[in-house]
Amino acid sequence: MCSYSSLTSAIIQCNTQPDKHLTRTGHMPIVMLLDIGIDIQMDAPHPNYRAADWEEVRKELALKRTTVESGEDIQSEAEFY
Repeated sequence: MCSYSSLTSAIIQCNTQPDKHLTRTGHMPIVMLLDIGIDIQMDAPHPNYRAADWEEVRKELALKRTTVESGEDIQSEAEFY
């Protein structure tokens, strides 16, 4: 978010562009040059499925599957969550 006071202090230059004014409109283009920083967002790494050792993945899943209690069926959405 940007507050009005922080935005006004960031204005370096403010001009209108009459040559860009569209006919039959009451609008005048305004160009503002602002001194603001850009937040850099680091993307979370995505798994590389092509590089996976799928035989190892299968073994790991097989081990985990044996520890899951699956004796009863899920009867409702509430039981699922």
